[in-house]
Amino acid sequence: MPQAGGATHFDCENGLGVNIRNLSVNQIELRLDDKTAVLDNAVAASGERYVSNNGLFGRGAEWHQKGSEAFFAFTDSYGNKVETTCRSGVIRN
Repeated sequence: MPQAGGATHFDCENGLGVNIRNLSVNQIELRLDDKTAVLDNAVAASGERYVSNNGLFGRGAEWHQKGSEAFFAFTDSYGNKVETTCRSGVIRN
């Protein structure tokens, strides 16, 4: 996961670009374009998993990361369930 203050950029297979920033040991901030969501740490068999009932568009979201790869799922503004795989890129401040 990114260090506090900086964000890690992920490029997703569906063309989305996501920035992830640690807020604390138990929370991350996920930014997609002009949308931001705070996700809370959740139980994971491996890696780090974060979830939110509010997500990016007032609906649920999940970020499950292991190393430089992550599974990203959310419900878009039209109510469509979106699932994609993302890979980390450069560190941005």
